[in-house]
Parts: sequence; C-alpha cells; structure tokens
Amino acid sequence: MFRTAVLALALPALFACSSGNNDNSSNAPAGQTTTVDSPGPEVSVPEAQQLTEAELEDTLPTLGDMPAIFSPSKAEDDSEHKSFLCGADVEHFDQRNAEASVGYVAQQGLSAQQFTVGISQFDSPEVAAEQIRAFGDAIDKCNKYTSGGDTYTVRPMSAVRIGDDTVAARVTAKSAGFAVAVNVIMVRTGPSLVASLSATIGLAHSTIDDLVRLTEETVNRYEAAASIS
Repeated sequence: MFRTAVLALALPALFACSSGNNDNSSNAPAGQTTTVDSPGPEVSVPEAQQLTEAELEDTLPTLGDMPAIFSPSKAEDDSEHKSFLCGADVEHFDQRNAEASVGYVAQQGLSAQQFTVGISQFDSPEVAAEQIRAFGDAIDKCNKYTSGGDTYTVRPMSAVRIGDDTVAARVTAKSAGFAVAVNVIMVRTGPSLVASLSATIGLAHSTIDDLVRLTEETVNRYEAAASIS
C-alpha cells in the first residue's frame, strides 16, 4: 500500500514533470492564495555564494530532525509519475547547477507518512524566480489532475513567508482505498529553490507543522551557508 500510493509523490517530479491531465479552473477557495509574495517582473538579487552539492546536502534535514518513528527512505525512479501536481512544466530545470534531496518515511499498521526535502541551485536568482513562478501558475490554473490512475484534488494553501517567495498547495486523493493527503511548500531564496513535501496515508496525523519547521530550518541553513543576509 505504502509504495503504491506514495511513489507518485516523489519530490523530483515537482521540478521535472512535463505533462498531465489538468482541469483548468478559477474555483480556488476564496481568501486563500497559492503564492505568498509572488515574484514580480523584477527580482531582488541578493549576494549569494554558489554551493557545492555536498554543501547543499548539509543544509537538508537529518534523521535527528525527525520524530523517532522515522527512518531514511530509499531513492525511487519517478519516471512513471511525471504528471504529478498538475503537470507543472518548469522550463529551465535543466539549468540547475547543483541539487540535493533527502527523504524519510514512517509506517504504523495501515497508516504511513513521508517527508521529502530537496534543494536545487541555479546560476542566478532570476532563473530560480522563473521556476517558482511557473510552478505557482500551474497550481493556480488547476484544481484536479490524474496520475498513476488516481484523481488528485488540488487546493491552494496559505503558508508563512519563508525566503523570498513561497508557493504552497495541498493535494488529496483516494488511492487503493486509502485517503492520501499531500502538503507541498516551494520556497525561493536567492538563486535556489527549496521544495518540501509531506504525505500521509490512512489515519496518519497531519504533518503540516513539521513540514513548515523542516522547510524553515533548511532555508535558514542554506542562507547561512550561502551568505544570504
């Protein structure tokens, strides 16, 4: 059950997916917004050091940051799940110059949880801003999509301001008879994107508070390492 429902939510698809079945709609819940302080035509360019892949890895959550029941997850091939999250097409993803990601899972009976946090570094803040804008636009134009034979409902999610720009969404579905809920937060800080995902299946408790905490901690570590004030 865990593998069937959660593999479709692999983090790399947040950046790399290129096709999907979208239901364009303007029926997003009133009073909510997908993007907090969405990037405009002009982007503030902070001075930032370019980090190596190993340095990016050091900014990610460790097992010690997770509740005791979690363990590291194995990397999976996401090639069959490219339609995740409304088929968001991130045009310049191939321009990233370094990236790192980490995942953790926990399963108790028929309930399961997953956290995945990744960071992608680009040559400039402008390129990173284009990425998060494309992602936010895809979420704003879609309230439902199909992936792996399951239908997912998308709702914008209000999120605290993290970094320079923040996009957040909540995705829900029924998969193999189990309730699936996914919270996604994408943050731009300087020339990099931090994308965080938490998924719950079955009766597992909501993970949004931990997701926000892990995202903020990752952004703070990255900004310190990259000398972003």
